[in-house]
Amino acid sequence: RIWVKLRLHLGRVPDSRSQLQIFDLGGRIITQKEVSANLIQEIDIATLAAGMYFVRYVNKSGSAIARFKKE
Repeated sequence: RIWVKLRLHLGRVPDSRSQLQIFDLGGRIITQKEVSANLIQEIDIATLAAGMYFVRYVNKSGSAIARFKKE
């Protein structure tokens, strides 16, 4: 199975200033995108090298971070 998209299910509809960011273990932001008004968000990860990454959801109330592995 080849991963090309990371699908995230947000707990509530994002506000207008929400962002998703992917960063590597060194803390460098690899990609970021403004979040649309959907509970399900997708980020293209086809060009990422295999390894561990973090995805961060940021909005005016705070942020949440999750780890994922691209093989």
